[in-house]
Amino acid sequence: MSAHDGNASKWPGRASAAVAMVAALLIAPSCRRAPEDAAELGLALIDEARGEGISAELLDGARIERLRKVLLLKRVEPTQVSARTLEELWWNDGEASFSADERLRLRQVRATQSVRRAVSGDCRAEIDEGVKGARLARITAAVPYAPAEANAEIERLAAELAPVQGARVTCERGTFGLLAMPGDRMRVIDIFAIEEEGHVVPAASRAPASIPAP
Repeated sequence: MSAHDGNASKWPGRASAAVAMVAALLIAPSCRRAPEDAAELGLALIDEARGEGISAELLDGARIERLRKVLLLKRVEPTQVSARTLEELWWNDGEASFSADERLRLRQVRATQSVRRAVSGDCRAEIDEGVKGARLARITAAVPYAPAEANAEIERLAAELAPVQGARVTCERGTFGLLAMPGDRMRVIDIFAIEEEGHVVPAASRAPASIPAP
């Protein structure tokens, strides 16, 4: 066995820990009741993130991918960069070489890390039309000077996202927002910092759901 093989076989190591996390995300079973709305889904995300990691069944991987490409364009000021730069951002997002399974695993790891970093302590979640409206406005705004394909995709998303629900998750430390798409089950399409969306007025129609700290 080579020295490289010997190092790779030691457990745990940084590489081994990453493999272990991905493996846990792949095999972790879900025996809980499926979330019925975006607020319940937000608490399910926290619950799983505090355990072995967020499972694939809570995520709409395809739409997360599409939103990611659109939001990459919106991290830059279109009037301050060239049309060629916007075109490169659109067509070369850094994940083209990954398989569909690899991209889904990456979404799980990123979602888990985002939730773990964002919040701690007791949490509650509520449906919030303000959070939803502000985030959708950002997602569906056309990008000047972007490739025609990019703005066509933004228009498609604007039509598809009409049924989404928005929720605000507030914990003893930290707050985040999410968008969820109903279907055979409720799935996350976007997790984001509410602070980025400006002032938001809560619009919950019922008492918020809650989850205690572990």
